Amino acid sequence: MNSSKLLNVYEACSLMHQGARIRHAGSPMLAAMENHKVYLVSGQFSARMSVENFCEIYEQEHFIVHESSDGIDEKKDEEYYAWRTKSQ
Repeated sequence: MNSSKLLNVYEACSLMHQGARIRHAGSPMLAAMENHKVYLVSGQFSARMSVENFCEIYEQEHFIVHESSDGIDEKKDEEYYAWRTKSQ
């Protein structure tokens, strides 16, 4: 998929459900889905919410597919989410 294509929140959720990570088109916020929850990370901010809440809050926003070549270390990212899951 072309990472520059703007996605609405429902397209973004569909792709996250398939394992993709997305980025908010107007900010550095990243989002991923795990166990039917959406995880959001941006700078000092992180949150977890239901898919329904995510769709309601971000209904008017646009997203793009986050490519791993954007500087995210996949192994460190997986370790971070594993740590976060254990600590909650």
